[in-house]
Order: sequence, then C-alpha cells, then structure tokens
Amino acid sequence: MAGIGFELKKIISENSISSFFKASASGIFIVSGPWLLSILTLSVISLITANYSNGIISQFFGILVYVNAFSLIITGGLHYIITRIFSDYIFEKRVNYALSFILINGIFIAIITFILTMLFLVLASGLKLSNMTLSLIIAFQVCVTNFLWIILIFVTYLKWYKNILLSFIAGIVLIIICLVTESEINLNNLLMYYTFGNFLTLLSLISISCKSYKPERISSYEVIKVIMRYFSKYKYLLLTGFFYYVSFWIDKILNWYFIGEYIDGLKIKLLTSYDLSMYIANLTIIPGMVFFIINTETSFFIGIKKFILSLTISDYKTIRGKRNELYESSMQNIKLQSQLQFILSLSLSLISYKILPQYHVILIIAIWAVNFQLIVFTYMNFLFYLERYYHCFLIVFSITLINISLYFVILLSPINNIPGLSYLLANAFGVYICKKIYFYDASRIDRYIYSENSN
Repeated sequence: MAGIGFELKKIISENSISSFFKASASGIFIVSGPWLLSILTLSVISLITANYSNGIISQFFGILVYVNAFSLIITGGLHYIITRIFSDYIFEKRVNYALSFILINGIFIAIITFILTMLFLVLASGLKLSNMTLSLIIAFQVCVTNFLWIILIFVTYLKWYKNILLSFIAGIVLIIICLVTESEINLNNLLMYYTFGNFLTLLSLISISCKSYKPERISSYEVIKVIMRYFSKYKYLLLTGFFYYVSFWIDKILNWYFIGEYIDGLKIKLLTSYDLSMYIANLTIIPGMVFFIINTETSFFIGIKKFILSLTISDYKTIRGKRNELYESSMQNIKLQSQLQFILSLSLSLISYKILPQYHVILIIAIWAVNFQLIVFTYMNFLFYLERYYHCFLIVFSITLINISLYFVILLSPINNIPGLSYLLANAFGVYICKKIYFYDASRIDRYIYSENSN
C-alpha cells in the first residue's frame, strides 16, 4: 500500500483545502470503500423491506455475518500467500501473469468454498430437500464473496477508483431494481438478489482488470506448483493470515454459541448487542487507517530504503545510525497515529450513550478493542516489511490464545455479561507483545539482511 500512500502524499503537498479533502476521500475509499458501500446497500435493503416481516431481514443479516466470518477464517491465510505472490510478480514487472494467477486462484477458491459450504449446509439441514434452494443460494454467496476478496487484491493495485466505485454502484442498483420490482420478498429471493448484485460487481471488477492488463496464458499445474512452493517458504505467513482472522472472530463465535440467541427460523445464533457494537466500532478506525497509509507506512518505506542503501555504501557506524533512525521514526509515527486514534476513540466513547444508550458499555469496550487492534496491525505491517513472518505468527497466535482463555475466565466470573472484554484485553496485551518483538527485530535488521544474502 506504500505506493498508494505516496500518491496521496503528492495530492496533499499541493497545500490547498481541496487537495486535503481529495486525499482524505481517496484514502477513505481505499481503506473502506467496499465496506462503506456494503453498509449503504444493507441500509437500502432495510428500508425497502421495512414493510415485510422483521424475521426476514434478521435472517438475512445473520446469514451474511456467518458468510463473512467463516469465509475470512477459512481462506484468510491463503489471501496472505496470494498477496505475497502477487507482490513478487509486480516487482518482477509481470503484471499480466499476476492477473492470470489471481483469476485462476479466485476460481479455484470459489469452487472449493462452494462445495464445502454445500456439504456443511446439507448436513446441517438434515438432508432435507426443502432447504436445498436456500443452501444453494448461500453457497453461491460464499463463492462470490471469496472471489471478491481475491480480485480486490489486484484491483487495489490498479488505482482506478472511479471505475471501481461504479462497479460497486452497479451491483447496488441491480439489487435495488430486483427488490423494488419483486411483488413479495422472502429470505430466498432477498439473499438471491443480494448475491446477484455482488456477482455483477465481481464481473465488473474482473472486466476492469482484464481491460487494464491482458491475462497471460498459465496452466493450472503452474499455479499449483507456485502455490505449493510459497506454502513451503512462507508457511508462517499462511498461519499468520489464518490466526489473524481467528483472533478477530473467535470471541464473537464463542459469544454466539454460549450466550447468543437463535434467529427465528434458522439454526444460527447471534449476539446483536455485541455484533452491532463491533460493527460500529470498526468504522472508527478509518481515520487511523488513512493516517497509516498516507504517513506511517510511507515514512517507514523511505526509512527502510535508506537503511538498505547504507548497507552497501556506508561504514558500520553510519549503518547503525540509519538503523536507529528507522526505529525511532517508526515509533514516532506509531505514537502520532495512536494519539489521533486515541482522541477519536475517547470522543466516541463520551458520546456513545447518545448513539446506542442500551449498548453503552459494550460499545465503549468495542471501540477501545479495535483501537488496540489498529496498533497491532501497524506493528505487524512493519514486521512484514522485515519479513519476520514467524514473529507475526507468534503475535496473532498469542492474541488468539489470550482471547480464548480470558473469554472462559470472564464467562465463569460475575462479569460474564460484558461481551468483548476478552477481545479488548487480548489486543491490549498484543500491543505490548508487538512492541517487544518489533524492538528485538528492528535492532537486528542488518543481521537479518546479511544472513539472507549469504544463504
């Protein structure tokens, strides 16, 4: 993302109010454009279906939550590997080949997740054919969702924000047209139209990608060979991706199972108070993410390039100075980013009673939990640049274990009615772990680079 950050910095350097707002708007779209458009879509769906049974919209939202949660957990690690491969191809200036690789993997993941989802849903419904239509629609939604995750890796590289925006808008418009012209809305057609809208967005994004770069011919055997090689070389990156999403979702899943409530007509549970609070809380990190892209990551990128250059032309004293400068500047940027997010989190905590008075305490916990999560995310990105994937794995694995352990401790204690507390404490401890590990790695970065070059 550093390349995008530099583009946004150029816009800001024009020193005008319009350039500031243009860079901010672009940053927000990059960080959370699809997410914000999804919120808009769901809001429109809620308005259109307001006259129908509340049970339908509850079932619809419940299914979407489960689809997103389990699709990210199952394929999250693979996304990290594919992103790494894609980055290497970009560095080698093989963009056309990279697009072919992305498309083949998207198709492969979509097919596999479709089959797995169908197997799970058919078994869960007791092999009842009456549920087969809904199962097929859900499986197709999982299929489309996972392909979207993959194609967005390539689309982000394009920077064609207007066309990307139009692709998402086209999907939203299709959903609205289908719902408005439908005489009677039920769960099946509501979910089907939503899936069709996402599918149109997917096709549009693929079309944009192929129009920009013509895919090269590549065999499935080559794709599998590359994937297996990267699995072997970057197994800890794969595990990092998997446990990153597990660490995020695990306490939600445990809450659903132990204290959640069944959605009418479905065999799934949700904990609405916590789920809604977490959804709102995640929106609060958008300014911090924009700051990360424009300032934190670009500064780190410049610092590490200067340090690597010093390894080839400077004496050891100068190398140590550049190394210390890299660490100090990165910590200063993390401090500035954290201060910005702290002020925002504190402000939202103070007004949270006005937003959702019935979920006041839970919302505050969620806001500060994602605050710490953003800091963990920042440290991990620095470690990704240093290629310390094993240490990234240790961080997310530790957060996952702490989250699970604290969840059961809290569940058995008198304060078991405060969801999110284990997630908050796990991420707070995760920040401490990240700081220690990053200091250890940053102080040894020259040794890592020399040892890599000697292998």
